[in-house]
Amino acid sequence: MVASIMHFLVRIGKIQIVPIADSYLLRNTFKKPPRMSREVVQTNYASLSPFAESDITALSDENDLLVWFSPSKSDTIRIPEAYLLFSALMARDKSDRISIFNTDPSLLIVIKNNRLIAQSTLKSDDTIFLDRLKREHSLETVERYNSDEYTALLDAGYASLTFNHYKQFFSLDIPDFSSFKSTLEAVATPLSILILSALGYHYAVNYHLTQKLEESRQIYQEGRGAMIPIKHRQETIAQHKQAWNSFIDETLVRPDALSAAYPLLHVAHETNTTVKYVKVSGGKIETVVETPISTTFLKAIIATRQFENVKLEFSKTDPIRHIDNAKMTARIIPFDINGTHQ
Repeated sequence: MVASIMHFLVRIGKIQIVPIADSYLLRNTFKKPPRMSREVVQTNYASLSPFAESDITALSDENDLLVWFSPSKSDTIRIPEAYLLFSALMARDKSDRISIFNTDPSLLIVIKNNRLIAQSTLKSDDTIFLDRLKREHSLETVERYNSDEYTALLDAGYASLTFNHYKQFFSLDIPDFSSFKSTLEAVATPLSILILSALGYHYAVNYHLTQKLEESRQIYQEGRGAMIPIKHRQETIAQHKQAWNSFIDETLVRPDALSAAYPLLHVAHETNTTVKYVKVSGGKIETVVETPISTTFLKAIIATRQFENVKLEFSKTDPIRHIDNAKMTARIIPFDINGTHQ
């Protein structure tokens, strides 16, 4: 899931990977964990770049500050290729090694004492060169990975990164990080509700892009305005719609039961109902709620015409709070990818 989302963001240009072959890594170790903003890193390390004009990607990892210099300037989020491979390998085995990837060109990273020590392209693969490399870093183990293993490690690297890594790569300025984490932990919203909300947002975006594409086609056919800007707009919208559809095909295609459950959240909002539990399985939805009147909530669910065999399993009134604790089950009427009921 994480890898597919990252691939999608790379595809539409929101994220760029900093390749080993086109970057230079500088590692600096401090007595205590460094806390540096992007501006401070730029001021202190820009002069050390081997490139005349470069972009800087930085990451503090324990007492180390890792700085990647690359020749291209970009305003997009940048994630170093070397750190993705390092994170994936460390998640498998925390051992010292020289890892070589048989790509084009061949790449290598050096891991020692649970740290990313160096990155480079492999200029020579003969025994003399490898022996010199092992002596330089006082290492004995050399591991090799083919191109398929390299791709799998990149995908695993996205999932191996922690929130703190993404926070630094995305340049999120959160003044009190510990407070932010405690806030996240205190939120009791089930993950299934978040997924359903994301799916609902996706369908809304897809419908909006489809409508805009059709409007652009009509304007273009009728010859309104200047032809070149309209055609460019039409092509741009079509590309974004294609990207969204590819995202569906590769990642967000889920059982019809999941995609139809979103109306439950809308009904809960309209009836001042608190959803305490949601389970979706095999076309069946099960939910436990706190609602002012359980029968009103049940009728609102039926009125959506997106559920069948709706049953109120139990309902118990709290005499003090004047609220019903209820459990409801129902079968979800399937619908296709465009949101049309079958």
